[in-house]
Amino acid sequence: ELGAEVIKMSIHPDGRNINKGCGALHPENAAAMVKKTRADVGICFDGDADRVIFCDENGQVIDGDRVLCLCAKALKEKGMLKGNTLVATVMSNLGMRDALAADGITLETTDVGDRAVLERMREKGFNLGGENSGHIIYSDYATTGDGIMSALMLLSLIREKQTSLPQIADCMVSYPQVLLNLDVSEKPPIKSIPEVHAAIQTATKLFAEKGRVFVRYSGTERKIRILTECADAELAQAQANAIATTIHNTIGI
Repeated sequence: ELGAEVIKMSIHPDGRNINKGCGALHPENAAAMVKKTRADVGICFDGDADRVIFCDENGQVIDGDRVLCLCAKALKEKGMLKGNTLVATVMSNLGMRDALAADGITLETTDVGDRAVLERMREKGFNLGGENSGHIIYSDYATTGDGIMSALMLLSLIREKQTSLPQIADCMVSYPQVLLNLDVSEKPPIKSIPEVHAAIQTATKLFAEKGRVFVRYSGTERKIRILTECADAELAQAQANAIATTIHNTIGI
């Protein structure tokens, strides 16, 4: 209806193949198709289309952090970003915080989950928030993540600025991240394990303001997730490994 030529993929659900090798969970397949067909952009929804991940014309995957960052900057330019604030979760890259701060935008962080993001937005009257997984909430028009609306917003912005997705997505420099998942035998409070707590504190001090450590249990599996993020990639990897070794030696399987 808007005049775009649309190449469709993974549009034959059978009740069992939701998210299987496609969409926001597997954007690499759409990225390959974008390059093959020389398309301008790839749009990848998850099964219920409340999340969206993009691929640019070069086959590069554009995650939710970059989309949130560029949308926040665009709304601020128009005077439409309430409180000059973006709400995101603790899983968002620190590079987004730095890029937003350079434009006078505050980043408010919440626990993981779009519900936590929406609650903070409602509590403080902000109108843009989301997760790096592709949930984007623009509460002027919707009260939940809406992948289709988010895609239309981004396409509109590209046309409005007469630019391309690679150019508009070059809005932040991501810090190197290391994400490890370990099986555990039990899930005691992390602070109650002295060795693990000490390893986390050591990494936090080493990173100072240029990095962070985030360790939490999976809500659905007997696993623990370790995220380290630092301007120094080698330091991020070394500290993730150190924390993982400590966890393995205490509550690991």
